[in-house]
Parts: sequence; structure tokens; C-alpha cells
Amino acid sequence: QLIDVTGQHAITLDVQPSSDKTALELTFPFTINLLNHGDFPEEQIDIEWMIEGPDGEEYLYSNMSDSLEKGESKSLTYAPFIPLTTGLGLHDLTVRIHAYGVTQEKIVMFTVSSPTDYYAELVADLELRIDQLDDKIDSLADRGFDVKDESLMLLDIQTDLSMAKALLLSGKLDGLNTKLIEISSQITKLAAMVDALEQQAPLLSREGLNLLLYIGIGLLIGGFIWFFF
Repeated sequence: QLIDVTGQHAITLDVQPSSDKTALELTFPFTINLLNHGDFPEEQIDIEWMIEGPDGEEYLYSNMSDSLEKGESKSLTYAPFIPLTTGLGLHDLTVRIHAYGVTQEKIVMFTVSSPTDYYAELVADLELRIDQLDDKIDSLADRGFDVKDESLMLLDIQTDLSMAKALLLSGKLDGLNTKLIEISSQITKLAAMVDALEQQAPLLSREGLNLLLYIGIGLLIGGFIWFFF
């Protein structure tokens, strides 16, 4: 009896770094995404990744094996530590998978800076995002939207960033990365709040509510005049 084994093997490989930059003595988080969109389960998938410095010398390496059922997807997250002994500049992350006799490869380039330069650039990026939010909130206030809560939240973020800058300037870098990540998350949250507020109908703004109030008063006065005269 013949068994029908028609079909094809197919695995999609994708590599997503959390950022395109990091610093010495920090981690470089990235995720390997795998999807089996073929017609068969894959019981043996060999996975390896390596990182090379600017001189082309490999300084980090890891390998493992995994499997994927038909239609299954899987995300593998890593956060390798960038040693102080490696060089500054462009580094290469190479990810390879080997399955059903086929090898696939993805290369991601990222920049490694000194901790001070890395944090200074990160602080500058956060300041730019804050300034953009500040302008947006001012614009909403000018249009009559009630932005009291958003303004207070922005002030707290600005205060936190000022404290982080003071740590950077004093050379106290321990815990600074976590602090800046928290500030970035707060900025993202506030940006979502501001976007949601901006999508409201104009009548939900302070200006719109005042307009409704004036219309209501006008109708009420008109009703009294009609009733008595």
C-alpha cells in the first residue's frame, strides 16, 4: 500500500532585536521567531547564533535543537551580555537554522558604544519624545481639550528624566538603564493617552462642553419665553 507523502517542508526564520544599539557591559536582547508553514512536522531543527565584533572575531556563540509541529510558531528570546573586552562600533549577530537538509541565515548589525555615550544618546532620544508630547498637549489645550491629567503625568516624566540626567553627569551608571527603560515606557503610555484624547469628538473637549452648555441655556431661555408669551 502506497502512502501519500506529497507536500513540502517550509520554515520561516525571522530575527527581531529590541534595538539596533547597546553598550559595553549591557545586554543585547533579541528574539528568534520560527514558523512551520510546511506540510510536515519538523522534529529536528538545529539553531545556532553567534556575535562578531568589528574585527570580525567571534566572541559569543550558542546552539540548540528544537522542533515544530505543522503550523506551529515559536519565539526564542536571548539577551547576551556584551563584554567589556570587545571593541566599539558595528557588531554582527548571525542566526542560522538547519532543517530538512536546508540552512537558512539571518544577519543583524548593531552598534556597541561606551556606556556613557550610549546613555547620553538614549537621554537625547527621550528628551525629543518628551518635547514632541509637550507640543501636542499644548496644541490640545489650545483647542479646548482638558489635558490636566496628561500635563501632570508629563511633568512627572520630565522630573524623572532630570534625575536620570543628573546620575549620568555624575557618572553613577548603576541602574540607569532600568530607569531609562521605565521612563520610555511612561512616555509610550502617555503618548497613547494623548492620541486617544485627540480622537475624541470636539464636543467632548472643554470647548465643546461649553458650547453644549450655552446651547442648553439658550434653549431653556427660549422655552421660557415661548411658554410665557
